[in-house]
Amino acid sequence: APPPPQKNTKGGNPHPPQQQSQQNSGPGGKPRPLYDVPYLYEAREFLRKKLIGRRVTCKVDYVQEYMGEVRQMATGIIGNTNDGVNVGEALIQKGLATVVRYAADNENRSGVYDFLMAAELTAQKKSAGMHSNKQPPSHRVNDLSGDVGKSRTFLTYLTRAGKMEATVEYVMSGSRFRVYIPRETCIATLILSGIDCPRAARKFPSGQEEPAMPFGQEAFDFVRDLVLQRDLSISVEGMDRGGNFIGWMYLPESSSGGDIPAGGNLNVALVRQGLATVHFSAERSPFYPALCEAEKRAKSERKNLWQNYDEEAAANAAAETAEKETREEENGSRSNGKETPLYLKALVTAVNSDLSVYIQLAESASAIVQLCSQLSAHFDGNTTPGVVPPGLKKGDLVACRYSVDNCGYRGRVLSVTGGDTYEVLYVDFGNVERVTRDQMAPLPFTLSSSPPPFAMRLRPAMIQPHFETDFQQQAVQELSRDLLDSTVFVSFESGSVVGHTPSAAVAGTDAGRVGVIVTPGSNSAAPPKKEEDIGDGEDAAEKLLSKGLVWVDNLTTKSKGGDKRYKDLLAKYGKAQSDAQSNRRLIWKYGDFRED
Repeated sequence: APPPPQKNTKGGNPHPPQQQSQQNSGPGGKPRPLYDVPYLYEAREFLRKKLIGRRVTCKVDYVQEYMGEVRQMATGIIGNTNDGVNVGEALIQKGLATVVRYAADNENRSGVYDFLMAAELTAQKKSAGMHSNKQPPSHRVNDLSGDVGKSRTFLTYLTRAGKMEATVEYVMSGSRFRVYIPRETCIATLILSGIDCPRAARKFPSGQEEPAMPFGQEAFDFVRDLVLQRDLSISVEGMDRGGNFIGWMYLPESSSGGDIPAGGNLNVALVRQGLATVHFSAERSPFYPALCEAEKRAKSERKNLWQNYDEEAAANAAAETAEKETREEENGSRSNGKETPLYLKALVTAVNSDLSVYIQLAESASAIVQLCSQLSAHFDGNTTPGVVPPGLKKGDLVACRYSVDNCGYRGRVLSVTGGDTYEVLYVDFGNVERVTRDQMAPLPFTLSSSPPPFAMRLRPAMIQPHFETDFQQQAVQELSRDLLDSTVFVSFESGSVVGHTPSAAVAGTDAGRVGVIVTPGSNSAAPPKKEEDIGDGEDAAEKLLSKGLVWVDNLTTKSKGGDKRYKDLLAKYGKAQSDAQSNRRLIWKYGDFRED
């Protein structure tokens, strides 16, 4: 059953400990943490242990307006209304609060006001808490939140400690918490490891509000009900660049949720509820099998993030990805000059100014069509796009409408060009466009990391563009005329991957891969399995060399010229370059410029 609706109430007439002077203020006069205000920590702990996880009967005594906020002032009873414990009275009797004084004819006071006054008199006689003449207890607590230097100092101790006790002070989102760690007497921010969890709505100091990601609020509500102000256990395994600790959280023995037993792993519970997905970094964790099993069950039950999950389509996409990886491995297995390159069929979707191109492997065609259909539905169908959050920055993934066909695609922000205009890279096609905010929407969470980008950056092997802009532009125009929107055959150099992993490729800034690009000949419907099968197809790099638009990279020649695997390719390129030199074509018009 869903949790009951929550209301904020304030105890009628008890007055909590207050900061009496600037002596309890930190640098610059800012209030110090809860732990430095005399008896406030003790009052909070008394209430936390009395109330958290217990049923309380609240009776509203009166309503009070304070700074534009309407507050319900109530009496809280633990247990039966007749013989239960009055929370405010118990707090006052411990000397952890005082009674607010009112005029005799003031109706805005507690219905048990006389009992509260009697409790305070008892506390004074016993010199309890705030009424004692002794020095108030002090709590020296280090606040590590956002302090990279301090966090780094504590990191070693926390990682070595293993599983340790903690109290959740505040829930920021489904996977981010502010915790107090008694072992090291410190407060820190803990981010759950091994999962991707959607963000809840948040408000910036500037006043701008960022809407919740899909199921971000549900994730927030789920963890808040389980762990807020509860004693539990955590383990720390690392730290991010902001000084926040990364680790695991274990539910308190008195709680359970998401088919996870008491004392179970909260990271796994979120995944089991379909409120988070497994992050690739979890592969190194002992909890990886449990996370995968939890995600599998959430998918099969179509819970939350997986409510539109298509198991058959996902299986097909996984099979295509596995096949592509297998063929790429085979493609890079040339050794001892005996094996010939294995060519793959691809579509060139973009040509860049550095002569690299973006390609889509033909075997991914069906998955690309399905992805584009989902994103178009995100804009035009039953799914209503949300508002793009403020403060978009370089590297953020969004859904964008392409101006040419008005369809939806995945885009990564390359730069903010001013106002509400952004330069984005369409990560599944490789082209770049400037778009405005009204062309954008938050990317559905399930499409932000899977499938990986379909556009692969490929640079023709062993050639170098000329340093003059005019020649560079001519080479790009020639390459675009021959390859753009055309089907080609590609062969990757072994070991040529430079930052091309699913996580790097989405950034659009990776160096990509290096290889050979061949246009199909008249009898080349299928990818050639041997060099001689190319027939009358044209090698893109060889054609640029013969036209005198590029030159053979000297460093490549020196490093690979003695390698039998590249001997034939270098000989072919060297012949094309020599022909351009002898005929004084373009960059060779005034002789060999490299001698300068």
